[in-house]
Amino acid sequence: MTEETNGNRIDEGGMAQEAMPSMPSLAEIAQETGGAWPPGWYGAEIIEGYTAGGYQFTTADTVSKAGDSRNLRVALKLTATAVRQDAEGNSVQPGATRNTFSSQNYRMTDLTAANVARVKAGEADARLKIALGKLGQIEKAVGLSFQKHPQGHIMPQSLIGHKVEVRLNIGEKGYNEVTAFRAVGSKLAK
Repeated sequence: MTEETNGNRIDEGGMAQEAMPSMPSLAEIAQETGGAWPPGWYGAEIIEGYTAGGYQFTTADTVSKAGDSRNLRVALKLTATAVRQDAEGNSVQPGATRNTFSSQNYRMTDLTAANVARVKAGEADARLKIALGKLGQIEKAVGLSFQKHPQGHIMPQSLIGHKVEVRLNIGEKGYNEVTAFRAVGSKLAK
C-alpha cells in the first residue's frame, strides 16, 4: 500500500521537494576507511596506549580470557618512512602514522631459566618455543630484559617509549597483524 497525502503519493510530483541549494558538501569531512597497510617492515614506538572504536588499548600484561595464561599486549605507533603499495591497492605514504597492538600469550611458568635452557637445547614443546621466541623478539628489539613482577608476570612499563621495527602482514580478516619485531636498523639474516 502506498502512503498518500491529499490524494497525492509522496514519491510523485505532488509532494516532491526540490533540493536545497544551501546543503554543504560533506566530501571535505569524509572519513576514509582505514584499510590495511601493505605488508613490510615499519618503524614503531611502543606507547602507553590509544583509543580506537571506543576501546582502550594499552601496553599491559593481563590474565587471558581462559585464566590459565597471560597476554603481554604492546601498543604501538607505526610510522611509514617510504611509499608502499601492494598488489591489492593498499598503499601508505611517508610520514603516515597508525596505532596498532601486538599480543603475545605465555604462561608465568614459562619464565624460568630451565625453560629457556630447554628451548635452546631443542627439548621444548612447540607452545613453549613459540611463546618464549615471540617474547624474546620483543626483548631483543628493545634491547633490555623484561622485569618480572613478584607475582610472576611481566612488567611491561619499561618498554614504553622504546623504538623498534615491526613487520606487518595482512591477516585472514583483512586487517594488519604484527608478525615480528626487530631492533631499529637491524637486518634479518638471509
